[in-house]
Amino acid sequence: MEKHQSKSLNQQLKETLQWMHVLGYMINILILIRRVFYMLWDILDKKNYLLYINRDIDLKVKIYEKNEEDEIYMNYKGFNLTVPMLVWEFEEDLCLASIEGVSIEGAAQFDKHFIVSKKDRDRFLDEMYFFLMDNDMNSVLHERYRANWE
Repeated sequence: MEKHQSKSLNQQLKETLQWMHVLGYMINILILIRRVFYMLWDILDKKNYLLYINRDIDLKVKIYEKNEEDEIYMNYKGFNLTVPMLVWEFEEDLCLASIEGVSIEGAAQFDKHFIVSKKDRDRFLDEMYFFLMDNDMNSVLHERYRANWE
């Protein structure tokens, strides 16, 4: 009897993992659809960095391209919400979008920035935009998070 139950549990686990893969593909398809229907970014090349601008929600993103990773600084309505976004579980959205290995660097609150692999940059920026659209981040626009750039 125990052998039959463990097979049943193994089968259930296998089926669950298969569904998780299907959901992952579906999420990636939805991200692509969002990207097609929304012109999210104006992109300016500023010699030392790229500046991505989304005028719909007053979001500016500086990207310093480093070897295999990019440093991504955000300015949302004049504030750097890198830390508050993590408190609001932005990492979960990144996991659902299969974006891994994102870290935060920077000494002061206004200097915090994301480190993202080059291959994930565009999807990361889209996730950042949709996270800000889906969550009312106005409640965390405090002076301690004031961005140190324009």
